[in-house]
Amino acid sequence: MENKRPTYKYPLLLLIGPSGSGKDTIMQLIKKKMDIAFSPTFTTRDKRPNEKPGVYNFVSMQEFQKLIEQDAFIEYDSHFGNYYGSNKYSILELLEHKPVMKQTEINGVKKIKNNSSLQYNAKEHTINIKSNKVKLYFLGILMESVEHTKEAILKRDGDIPAARKRIARMQEEYEFIKENADYCIINYYNKQEQCADEFVKLIKKLINNN
Repeated sequence: MENKRPTYKYPLLLLIGPSGSGKDTIMQLIKKKMDIAFSPTFTTRDKRPNEKPGVYNFVSMQEFQKLIEQDAFIEYDSHFGNYYGSNKYSILELLEHKPVMKQTEINGVKKIKNNSSLQYNAKEHTINIKSNKVKLYFLGILMESVEHTKEAILKRDGDIPAARKRIARMQEEYEFIKENADYCIINYYNKQEQCADEFVKLIKKLINNN
């Protein structure tokens, strides 16, 4: 039986936002502005052109299934035909040294909140990962309007079936994030630096309160 340990000094910060809200860009800016670790999201999707390393860990479907069997994720889900997951071991290793930030999807949030083994506590902002108590905050990122987000997706992906699927569920994603994020920051058009600065200020506050 694993020994209980005190709450980790640093928090786990899960960034949630609709497709096209600028999550990857903002995370890269945050990393330039403060000492923070990224726990890469394991995914079966293909790497996009010019995609920055470190945000995603690209694996085959077979590799992903093996990780599921090993109970290696705090949450995983399929999203637009690909699988995404948050790896327990990389998160805990990184939390020993600094705050950890990563992306997750809406279904990932639901699974974390409803997974009895994680013992999510909304009041205390904690979960249990392999008998380790970890501070957890859901940080929402939204563009100033749904229309701006739709434009960002079409500009990035083009008018293809996958992009249309993302756009179709966008309003639902906006409403979910507003209701479920512990904190929410607007990523205004062409003001990414300002958005990143707001996140840095918030994260430092959460670290000090941890």
